[in-house]
Order: sequence, then structure tokens, then C-alpha cells
Amino acid sequence: MHSVPTMEKAMKNGENAEAIHDAEHMEKKRRAVECISAWFNEAGIPSNTACLQSFDLMLEAIAKCSRSLHGPSLDELDGPLLKREVLAISDSIEALKKSWASEGCSIIADKNLDSDGNRVLNLAVHCSLGVSFLRSIQLPSDSSDQTLVFQLIDSCIEEVGEKNVVQVVTDIHSEMKSAKMLTAKRPNIFWTYCAASCIDMMLEDIGHIPFIKRTIAKAKSLTGFIYGQTSLLDMMHHFTNQQGLVQVGISYYTTCCLNLKSLYDKRIELKTMFISKEWEDSMWSKDRAGKRFYNLVVSNEFWDGVLYAINSFEPVVDVLRRMGCGRPSMGYIYGELAKAKREIAFRFENKKEHYIPIWDHIDFGIDENMKTPLHLAGYFLNPLFYYENRNEIERTEFKDAVLDCARKMYPHQSTQERIVHQLKLYRNDSQSFGRDHVILTEINLDPGNFR
Repeated sequence: MHSVPTMEKAMKNGENAEAIHDAEHMEKKRRAVECISAWFNEAGIPSNTACLQSFDLMLEAIAKCSRSLHGPSLDELDGPLLKREVLAISDSIEALKKSWASEGCSIIADKNLDSDGNRVLNLAVHCSLGVSFLRSIQLPSDSSDQTLVFQLIDSCIEEVGEKNVVQVVTDIHSEMKSAKMLTAKRPNIFWTYCAASCIDMMLEDIGHIPFIKRTIAKAKSLTGFIYGQTSLLDMMHHFTNQQGLVQVGISYYTTCCLNLKSLYDKRIELKTMFISKEWEDSMWSKDRAGKRFYNLVVSNEFWDGVLYAINSFEPVVDVLRRMGCGRPSMGYIYGELAKAKREIAFRFENKKEHYIPIWDHIDFGIDENMKTPLHLAGYFLNPLFYYENRNEIERTEFKDAVLDCARKMYPHQSTQERIVHQLKLYRNDSQSFGRDHVILTEINLDPGNFR
């Protein structure tokens, strides 16, 4: 078996100590993940339960213990501590159920592959208090069995209570047949695509623009060239004050954006490295690959391309980042994407030939997957966007979306009439909606809580 040399041996042999340290850490992490996966599989526990907060707390507690820590005994697991935990979990679940009834909730249906490559459907409930895992079901290998997916989601709606469920949220690749079957049976429930999945698809489409695709390929080859040679990695760290080039995002194209930004921020240091005496004295300055990357790094055309790609990606990636910071996305996502489009145009100095191709991919993603009643109504009812863009938001499609949501979510005509009356007050800045201090206070809240 291949073994990683220790730090002492690395220093004695004159090797890159930092690279060896990273390799040691990665080997330990790989072994730990391997053991955790084996335990999950042997115990028959769904792998997506690793997303629970209690799992992270368990790992953190284990990391703080010494090496002498042993697993708990059966008596410890079944003792007072377990009972306390069970009671706490029961109280938490009861609080979640009350929230489902009072505020509504979403069924999250996520299809994925487990460690053995089997197709698995993970089902959970999301509300303002958090996420509650329901179950994980292995699907048959026949991917065309959409009726089963519908039945599994429908059973969760029965369990949670149809009157409590506002929407079913799925990834962008989910089958349309399942959606049609659900909305036919339960017309008051919306079928919505995951906003993060939609935005990631936009980033992928932008990344396939030929010029951006070529720029990403050049940047990846440059980074791979530097990181593939210990001597070059040491040299790069020397010129960048021990800063690396590589960063990791939540998806392929967010990672591309982060790495392009990291590369661009260190362009002066990299140029300085490639024209330095250290570079000239190295074997790489005379090598064909070295000469090719020298020409790339000193080329202003390459760095202009990197900046173009960053300006195309970053405003959209920022939307994805803000969604992951705890802000409720349904009432913000449409407006945040509109702001991202304006930011992209600004970065390209409002030159249409540069920003329109990017806008086209964003608009396509919105039109195909995000022009749903809930997204449109959320944009309309968010005062952060409404009072700033009233003329645009007063378009018929936004008002119709609000009324469509009201009809589905509140079947009693008297309630619908009250909503229409309050909408008039909202649009005219009347009564409580017209008080500036209320608007300034409320615009940073979830529009669902705006009163």
C-alpha cells in the first residue's frame, strides 16, 4: 500500500513539507470517510442523514476527545442521556408540526445516487423552523417509472397533511409526468424546481459560451501545470506570500468562478514569477510546456478573458451564495437575479454585445423553470423590490400570480376578497403599508412574514 512520508522525513529529504502535510491530511480524511461510509452501509442507515445538524455535532464532539475515546456502551446509549435526547427530538418535531399547520411547508424531493450507485429518493419537509427528514427510498433501476415517484411524494403529503403543504420542491431534472400527476390530484399544491438547481443550470449554460469555455480550459491547465510540480508550487507560494490558487465551491461552475477570481487577483504575482530569475534558472523556462505557459501568463489577452468570465459568472454566483446564508429564497430569488443582470451590464459598461449573451442564458433559465406563481408572487410581495421597481412589477403576470396563489392557498372567497383589498393598500402605500418606518423595518424580512 502506498504510504505518505511523515513531515520529518519530508524535511530531511528536502521535499515540499506543505504538500506532504496536505497529503497526510487528505489520507486521514479519506480513511475517516471510508470508515463512516462502511458504518452507514453496514447499519443500513440512509446516507443523506449525514446532512443532519446532529451528525455534525457528533463529529465535532469526537474530534475534541483524545485518542482513548471508545464507542458508548449499550447501557449508555439506552440510558438517561438517550431518553433526554429522544424527548428533545420529540419536542422539536412537535414544534415543526405546529409550524407546518400555521405557516405551511414544502416537501423536498431529491433524487441522488448512494455509495453503491443505486438511485435513491430522499424526502424531507422544510418550514421556517428548519428541515425534518422523512425517509429515503431506493428506486428501481428503471428510470422511467415516474408513477412510483409520484406515489412516494403523494404519501408524504398525506403524512404531513395536504392542507399544510404549499409546494413540492424538486431538482431541475425531475420528470414532468410526476409533476402533472401530482397537480392533477392535488391542484392546490405547487410543483416548483429547486432555485439553486436552476441557477446552477444558468451557470452551466454561461460556461458553455465558447470564449468562456476556452478561458476556463486555459486557466485550469495553468493551475494544473503549477500544482503538478513541487518546485513550481514552492516558487508560486514564494511569490504569492504562501497563498494558493485553488478554491472549492458548491458546484463545478461556482468552483470555476472562485478559481478564476483567485487567479486574476494574483496575476501580478504570477507575471512577476514567470519573468523572474528563479524562473529563468529553472528547467521549466527551457521546456516546451513552460514556454507555452510563460506566453499565456504574460499575455494581456488571457487576463482580459479571465476578467470577462469572472464578470459573467460572479453576479450570478453571488445570488447562489446569498441563498445559502439563511435568507429565505422564494421571495428574493427573482429580484436578486434581476439585480444580477443589471450588475453584469454595469461590469460590461452597458455594451450589449458583451452582456446580452449572458442575459440570454439567465432569461432562458428563468422563463423555463422559475416563472412559477410562487416566484412571481414572491417578487411582487417583497417590498424591497416592489417599491423600487413598481412600474415593472405592476405588469399583469405578477398580479395574476398573486391572485393565483391566493385562490390555491385560501379556498374561502371571503379570505380572497380580504387579500385583494389588502393588495390595493399595499400597492397604494395606504394605511400601515404607507408608514415609512414600517417599510424600512420590514423590507429585510421574509415577505411571507410581511404584515
